[in-house]
Amino acid sequence: MGSLPDGSPVIVSGSYDRTVRVWQLADGTPVGEPLRGHDHPVEAVATGALPDGTPVIVSGDDHGLVWVWRLADGAPVGEPLRGHDHGVSAVATGALPDGTPVIVSGSYDGSMRVWQLTDGTPAREPPRAHGSPIEAVVIGALPDGTPVIVSGGHDGTVRVWRLADGTLVGKPSRAHRGPVTAVAMGALPDGTPVIVSGGPLDATMRLWRLADGTPVGEPLRGHTGMVNAVAVGALPDGTPVIVSGGGDMVWVCRLADGTPVGGPLRGHTNKVETVAMGVLPDGIPVIVSGGEDTTVRVWRLADSTPVGEPLRGHTGGVDAMAVGALPDGTPVIVSGGGYGDATVRVWRLADGTPVGEPLTGHTARIWAVTVGALPDGTPVIVSGGSYGDATVRVWRLADGAPVGEPLRGHDHGVSAVTTVALPDGTPVIVSGSYDGTVRVWRLADGAPVGEPLRGHTSQVYAVAVGALPDGTPVIVSGGGENEYGGRGEALVWRLADGTPVGEPLRGHDSAVAAVATGVLPDGTPVIVSGGDYRDATVRVWRLADGTPVGEPLRGHTSRVNAVAVGALPDGSPVIVSGGGYGDATVRVWRLADGTPVGEPLDLTEPVSNIAVQGNVIVTAAGAEIAVHHLAFPQPMR
Repeated sequence: MGSLPDGSPVIVSGSYDRTVRVWQLADGTPVGEPLRGHDHPVEAVATGALPDGTPVIVSGDDHGLVWVWRLADGAPVGEPLRGHDHGVSAVATGALPDGTPVIVSGSYDGSMRVWQLTDGTPAREPPRAHGSPIEAVVIGALPDGTPVIVSGGHDGTVRVWRLADGTLVGKPSRAHRGPVTAVAMGALPDGTPVIVSGGPLDATMRLWRLADGTPVGEPLRGHTGMVNAVAVGALPDGTPVIVSGGGDMVWVCRLADGTPVGGPLRGHTNKVETVAMGVLPDGIPVIVSGGEDTTVRVWRLADSTPVGEPLRGHTGGVDAMAVGALPDGTPVIVSGGGYGDATVRVWRLADGTPVGEPLTGHTARIWAVTVGALPDGTPVIVSGGSYGDATVRVWRLADGAPVGEPLRGHDHGVSAVTTVALPDGTPVIVSGSYDGTVRVWRLADGAPVGEPLRGHTSQVYAVAVGALPDGTPVIVSGGGENEYGGRGEALVWRLADGTPVGEPLRGHDSAVAAVATGVLPDGTPVIVSGGDYRDATVRVWRLADGTPVGEPLRGHTSRVNAVAVGALPDGSPVIVSGGGYGDATVRVWRLADGTPVGEPLDLTEPVSNIAVQGNVIVTAAGAEIAVHHLAFPQPMR
């Protein structure tokens, strides 16, 4: 839990998908895009503040790295903190006696480390804490105000250490049978500070006086399985309570005597791994829980009722993506779902919040989406379905209402769609299919324009539109044999009548998986193409005659799934390319000479699509959509 600079309360979550995410506590909408940088599962998150008050997130991963991010925009603060020899299992933030803000991290290597939050320098030598993996840490204060660390270990003990020098306070508290997986700090009604601990094997929670480690009352029993998480808060009347997560439920009990407050909170379909307490903008206290079922849930503390729905997006991968704008000019992302999803979704580009409900109608995964406009200017989405569907569909962008009937004609999945206008201004859709054809349809009514364009020797994977030097609008399509043999080809067709322009462009050693068009600094129109698995190159060709421009751009180690053309802040045109399975990188190259711009951006999943909007790159990889700076590809949030 944390707060944005404007005071809005937010949830911060970390996942095995290697991302950190921020959500509005009030309604569960995402704040920005996932924070990417970890190369391994994120095991722990906490929030804190820099000396100037800037709120930050601290996250630790399974490979021993600790990251700090600005909460407002997700930008990393400095380099990852390295020092642990094993995964980071827990992180917390606090302050030394002189007010210096610090991070405390606990690791499966059995050590705790204290780092200055400002620059990541170690605050002192790490104590060899438990002699076994550390499962949990929290920061609090003794009755005299001395700041302390409380740690829970795999050895079944709870230990208290002075934050300033790492010396042990009292003796370890031993009571749990098995590891201590969760610790929290709170106070009894009389103000006595206490520790709350939870164990996965004995299914109990226990209270200990912070000052001397003596037990408070009997173990609290209520969970029928392991206790994975604990937090301390208060009911609206001020009564202090413990919130715990274990099995597939969340449980609330009074801190003073352990009596339950209501029944168990049920909704998660798998283990509850983490719980926290917070307050909605209207002052209502809430519980936030995260589970292995991949959901984050919010519940009112007073009556245990859910607040909003679980935070979900596409249920399969994102196979297609485009960028457009609502009628009021609000920029949006349009995405198409993969296996088991078959929906089209619209999200605000600025903050990732969904726009309306998912658009349903396709009966199979969606391979392609684009945006365009009807003759009256109404913005629309165009989507293409894979095999088993093979339709092109048009939807109003503002409300998701279908425009006309699905367009049927392709005999196989629709792999690519784009929109353009005929020479007379009539807006049309161009679609490419695994049936080896390219088709043109009037956007207003879906009527075919001419006959299917036939010329490819195999599947069509990609289509784009551009113009010859004399202004003649053309279609560019990419295809060829699949990755197991044959060569790739890109074809150019006049949009008006479908006649070929020149010979097929051949050079890729396998199919052409992606195409785009752009313009060199001298005004020469060009085609940019990306090759399939055995080729993995990006190539540039003059649109007028198909001659290559420079050498192939090499760097990707697998299929180039997506290419787009944009411009740096200084106006220099660039190519942005995304790699598939075995690569999963986004690369930026100057269009003029092919030199790389910055370092590749490593994503956790293969890149299925790329769009460029102004000075940002939008990527779809796996089930995630993210926004990055164009100048040097790095997460914006």
